[in-house]
Amino acid sequence: DNERILVIDWLVPTPDRDSGSYRMRMILEILAAAEPGRIDFIGDRPAESDLYADALIELGIQVMIGETAALTHLMSHGGRYRAVWISRPEIMERYLPMVRAFAGRARVFYDTVDLHWVRFTRGCQFERDPRELEAVADRYHRLELANARAADVTIAITPEERAILLVEDPE
Repeated sequence: DNERILVIDWLVPTPDRDSGSYRMRMILEILAAAEPGRIDFIGDRPAESDLYADALIELGIQVMIGETAALTHLMSHGGRYRAVWISRPEIMERYLPMVRAFAGRARVFYDTVDLHWVRFTRGCQFERDPRELEAVADRYHRLELANARAADVTIAITPEERAILLVEDPE
């Protein structure tokens, strides 16, 4: 059945440790309530404690950890997904090719979390020698725009970031 939703993030959410994890945990709770038993989660790396994965399992979410487990799972079950939510630029870059290869019918949602290039660019004004941070900002600018263009839907967190993305690429 093509009725499952896959969420991919950099690690199993640790909502008591950082705001991004808290946000992701809320997203997963909403999805699990709306689609009971149909949500799967891939964390690129494990959390510091298995209790975090156990908390997702208690919500009825299947949890997989790591790129190898993701590839194995997508090769066998990719056709079951109608949607794949990928969070963060590096995770989108790493996992999008296998999602497109093995979950070809799924709509891909790219969750920017924040526009890293904008944050890094703002930070340049506080650096004595901003060249290194400017290079990082430039790399993320290219990566995040490529990710947004490759996704079916891009999630911008604020109206300002939405406007910035639309100025960069109105499509």
